Amino acid sequence: MMLSVGEQRGRWIEATKHVAAGSWDNIRCPANDDEFLEIHVSEWRSDPEAPTMHEYRLRCPRCGAENFMHGPQKYSPKG
Repeated sequence: MMLSVGEQRGRWIEATKHVAAGSWDNIRCPANDDEFLEIHVSEWRSDPEAPTMHEYRLRCPRCGAENFMHGPQKYSPKG
C-alpha cells in the first residue's frame, strides 16, 4: 500500500519524536514499514566559535528511505 505524502510525513515526525525521547530501538520505516531504522549521528560546527550542532540520519536499510533532523540538542538512546 502506498502512503500519501501527508501520512509519510506524520510517520517521520513520530520517528523523530522517538529519537528525541531516547527510544531508538524498534522504530519501523515510516515510508514502507519494511525494516527497523538505522540512526547515525554526526556533530558539526559552522565555524570554530559556533555551538556544536547535531545531525541525526534516520535510514531504512531495506528500502533506502531516509530523513534527517538537525539541532543543538544531543540525543542518545536510553537503556
